[in-house]
Amino acid sequence: MHVILSGYFGFQNTGDEAILSAMIHQLRAREPHIRITVLSHDMIHTTQTHDVASVNRWDLKAVMRVMKEADGLISGGGSLLQDATGRKSIVYYTGLMTLARWMKLPVFVFAQGIGPLHYRLSKHLVKHALKRTTHISVRDGESKDLLHRLGTARPVSVVPDPVMGVYPPEASSLSSNFKSPIIAVSVREWQDETRFHHHLAKSLDALVRQGYTIVFVPMHGKHDQNASAAVASLMDETSQTLPPSTEPEEKMAVIQGAKLMIGMRLHALIFAAISTVPFVALSYDPKIDSFAALCKQVVAGHVARDDWNSDTLTATIEHMLRNRSHHAYGQLVQAYRHQAHQAMDNLIRELRSKTDTNG
Repeated sequence: MHVILSGYFGFQNTGDEAILSAMIHQLRAREPHIRITVLSHDMIHTTQTHDVASVNRWDLKAVMRVMKEADGLISGGGSLLQDATGRKSIVYYTGLMTLARWMKLPVFVFAQGIGPLHYRLSKHLVKHALKRTTHISVRDGESKDLLHRLGTARPVSVVPDPVMGVYPPEASSLSSNFKSPIIAVSVREWQDETRFHHHLAKSLDALVRQGYTIVFVPMHGKHDQNASAAVASLMDETSQTLPPSTEPEEKMAVIQGAKLMIGMRLHALIFAAISTVPFVALSYDPKIDSFAALCKQVVAGHVARDDWNSDTLTATIEHMLRNRSHHAYGQLVQAYRHQAHQAMDNLIRELRSKTDTNG
């Protein structure tokens, strides 16, 4: 069996690299001899890190060649079908799906977050691309509802993000570099970020004065490193920042050793969840609200709104720290991990079925 994995891979985004790692591990656990080719922006990094074949995601001829050899295209997970960051993403990923279908290759849309879709063309492309897919699964009910509103007639299942299937990592030597207790922080660049930067910085200062060590965890290379530096520069107290090149497993381990996670990035929150570390989310997108609700954790504020400030954020964090036992969600995470594994079982079953039929 030979599958192609398509996603936001090779861009130094920790969350997407964690998705890729989780999918590769779970595929190989079920099909030890499976051949995997990843469409990547950085072929060398992808091949060396994940021990897979890789193809330049921008090289159409190379992509078509590998499609001729493959048994299926898996598109996902992550937020691939959205136009909040521009329309190119929609055109690229739906274009790949359409190309695969032209070449008689089964397409499996797996654990994706769909939307937001602001433009009529985006909605048309998504609806058209999904019309003849073999499998559609999404990571939250809002994505499923959006597809139904678009008129997607194919069955859509809701499954956890693949990273929820990962088991907590072992302790990291990096954690010993920081004085306990640690509060991990994940921020990203966003529009009109000045207000929430000031609120967050003031709240983090209050936590340092209570004896906590603040450790910024950049999840997307220099982008998040810059955002972390911007917040840190507004603090009166000192903080620490992980190098953006830190491997995903090390970032997971550092977050696992934290008392609390304060995060904007979805996969920073997921890293907290797989270790059942309580988290306080700062939302910029509905996917953050959805995941916090899924884990019964707290959204302290939305970065584009004026209904929160440093005082309310600090109060929310202090409440979570005082009542950690009340915010434990180990059983929930175990259930989601089981569901993530079941989702991969179902995907493999459909892949085998298509391979047997075509073979």
